Amino acid sequence: MRGRIIRLAILVAVLVAVVGSFVMLSGLDAVAPLGVRGTVQVSGSTPSKPSSSTIAGVERTAGDTSADIVKLVEDIKDPGGARSMYVAVGDRSGELARWLADGYSGFTRSMTTTVLPFDRLSGQDPRGSYYVYGDPAATWAFAERFRTDGYEVDVKTDYTASYAQWLGNQPLGVSFAVTILLCAMLAGMFALMNVKGYAVQRLQGNSSWSVIARDVRANIRQALASILTVLLGFTGFLALYNHASHMGMALALAAGVFAVFLMVIVVAYLIGFMVASRSSLLASLKGRLPARLASGLIYCVRVPAVILAVWAVIYAGMVASQALDQAEAQQAWATAGQASAIRLNPRLSQDEQDRYAAATGQWLISQERQGRMILAEEGYTLEQLSAVASQTGSPMDGAASLSGNVLVVNSNYLHAQTVQDALGRRITRVPNQGVLVVIPASKQDQRERIENVVRAFIGSQSQMHGVATPRITVLTGKSGQSLFGYGQQNMPNQKTLFHDAVLVGVDSDTGIFSPDDYTAYASAGNAMLTDPDQALVSLREAGLQPFIYAVSSVSAKAAADFAKLQANLRIHLMNVLVAIAILIASAIAAAQTHVRGGAQRIFARYVHGWSFPATHRLAITMETMLALAPILFSTYQIIQSGLRAGTPTGAQNVADIYLLGGWQPAFIAAVTIVNILIYLLATARYERILAANHSREE
Repeated sequence: MRGRIIRLAILVAVLVAVVGSFVMLSGLDAVAPLGVRGTVQVSGSTPSKPSSSTIAGVERTAGDTSADIVKLVEDIKDPGGARSMYVAVGDRSGELARWLADGYSGFTRSMTTTVLPFDRLSGQDPRGSYYVYGDPAATWAFAERFRTDGYEVDVKTDYTASYAQWLGNQPLGVSFAVTILLCAMLAGMFALMNVKGYAVQRLQGNSSWSVIARDVRANIRQALASILTVLLGFTGFLALYNHASHMGMALALAAGVFAVFLMVIVVAYLIGFMVASRSSLLASLKGRLPARLASGLIYCVRVPAVILAVWAVIYAGMVASQALDQAEAQQAWATAGQASAIRLNPRLSQDEQDRYAAATGQWLISQERQGRMILAEEGYTLEQLSAVASQTGSPMDGAASLSGNVLVVNSNYLHAQTVQDALGRRITRVPNQGVLVVIPASKQDQRERIENVVRAFIGSQSQMHGVATPRITVLTGKSGQSLFGYGQQNMPNQKTLFHDAVLVGVDSDTGIFSPDDYTAYASAGNAMLTDPDQALVSLREAGLQPFIYAVSSVSAKAAADFAKLQANLRIHLMNVLVAIAILIASAIAAAQTHVRGGAQRIFARYVHGWSFPATHRLAITMETMLALAPILFSTYQIIQSGLRAGTPTGAQNVADIYLLGGWQPAFIAAVTIVNILIYLLATARYERILAANHSREE
């Protein structure tokens, strides 16, 4: 039975290693081709040399260095699901030469990749991301080639920090931490539970190394069989999933992850063995452990277990909240139609970006006037408008107490979405050269203050751009009405459906928003085009193609993001279950160690009628501190968030999303209270067993 514990640790480690390898390679392949040895980011001003000269120079460098280089260009209509790969081959016998002939052997099936020869880039803007295969030193040769032609270049050949940051933002990162702790606990428990067996081996004159070798021999055959079974299943799955593409890389990555887990298992086992071997022979034969050493070892797992359980619960709660928000908005997404967001090229120089931003804003305004641009800007809140009002010196009695969302829209939004007034009549347009404010019925007690802050904001914008302050029309919205915000492209999974939000309708004819403002809204996905095919033709005619490199459907992206969110939620929920199981197991182990270590003292106090709290005062104090620490820290964060919300800026910290709408302390309290209750119940049970057996082992 005890041997199964260590074999379970190894099985869990190899399972998580192969799953982690698959998830990591799938995620990385969707971002960049696999096997890259260096990256060259090319940006800066457009140089005087023609593009064809630069492209030809890069191809010559590939031949001179016998290294391959690739440029990825995202599909203009489906940037998240399709891309073109332009390949310059320096190694004629290498894998990239086969890609040109047979196509890219991708690991993930979620991305379609078209492979094209590098010279097809001739005449196109050379700026962008390039990936180097072969000798990493060749990366610098390619970088120098671009610098010679007048471009700014950023080179990267070490991806350790980038991979670590990416993994930390994935649910898999929490899974790895949970697995490490689980494996450590199982390996340590295996050694501690064998204390009697180790004592017998010591009586027979066996050395510590021979005892360890005996444990290895007893378990290695079954462990190797389970590892081989998992690996065979993994290779079979890859053969079906992607025809075994990049199988060597997947197995190597799985082996590396498993090696880390195995090292943790070995270290935890050796520490447990050391603790089990420190007892006297008589105590060991009775199954007793050195109280201080054993307790210290248990709490080396217990403290991280509390932190990890809290971490897992917070992440799961955050993802669950986002999933509920997105599920609620699914019906609204059906009304999005062909609405498409634009993506802007970040590789241009600052001067070019400024010039294109103004031209793009003018183009968006022209699209709005033709009924082809929907504005749904989600970036404002009543707190921010209150801050603007206070800065203008307007009388703002009680404005600081205002809170809630503001959705800035145009007439095209009102045509696409149903917005009704208090009488149920649909609002279809913004007054000509005016501003429309729709205050929800639930905020009528704050109507005057909301009107004041909106007027102050409109006045501030008018003054900034030197235009007359437009006339403001105020209406009451239908009770219980929700406003659809179309989501934010650069912040997926954020709230899309706004309840009790204030709507501010503004068309470009008021002049209170500049062309740069419209470009900024579009960059976040809040200024969308209703006809993507027409938009592609129009932006080419306007000469904006170097700046706008993609026009993609917001609803398609939202559907893909929602599917990914649901998958992440399942992983997070599994993390929570495993983390809480570790916490409960560590609580029971801590209680058992505490009672065994102080058996004589606890029995003496028990027979003398001491109360349970008095008998276990020190242990209860330690557990209470362990429970209170995360609760108090979370409460402190909530208080700090509230203070930030009340500042003049009204800005919320990015970390506030992890506060779960103010419920984070409650979730943490639930975890820690269950934890301490399990500990107390287990302690009481072991105390009763101890008393019934007169301090002998159960």
